[in-house]
Amino acid sequence: MGANGKLDLGDIVEAYCPACRLNLDASVAALLSDGSVAKVQCRTCGNFHEFKQPVPDDVRRERGMQRAMNMRRKRTYVPDATIKRGGKVVIQMGNRPPDSPVSQVAVAPAVHAESRSEWEKVTAGVSSTQASLYREQRKYRAGDYLIHKKHGFGYVKEIRDVEDGEWAVVVFRDLTETLPVNRA
Repeated sequence: MGANGKLDLGDIVEAYCPACRLNLDASVAALLSDGSVAKVQCRTCGNFHEFKQPVPDDVRRERGMQRAMNMRRKRTYVPDATIKRGGKVVIQMGNRPPDSPVSQVAVAPAVHAESRSEWEKVTAGVSSTQASLYREQRKYRAGDYLIHKKHGFGYVKEIRDVEDGEWAVVVFRDLTETLPVNRA
């Protein structure tokens, strides 16, 4: 800081670096006439960019969870439109064009009603920031929430200890799955 309490060129400020996607220290590279920071240089990657205020950690965490959920939606079977062919109701998969051959069309999967109602009860009012991304090595307990890359948001119903390790019974939106956990 300068003698008058304002920032000078070369001073170090905390800023969000879009190249690193993190809040990092940056050197002031350009100032506006009113003395506010216009451009900074990231001290980690050396990238020059417009000054952006640091993003709070809870906002970054929420965005990360949203990205994980979006990845899950893109990788899973998502019906686009209902189509009737040969008297049978079939559902188009993904973003295929409506004139796709019948061989690319699948019959809709059955939704497990009891699993969904249980999932809705245990996840009501729960934020995705309370969940952690699923990894076999992570320690889980009954009552924890997790996000699986294929099945999405889930609730750990119970942990079973069997001879080949621990397994978690996880309730997802459309199914209940047994996953390996607490693996070293």
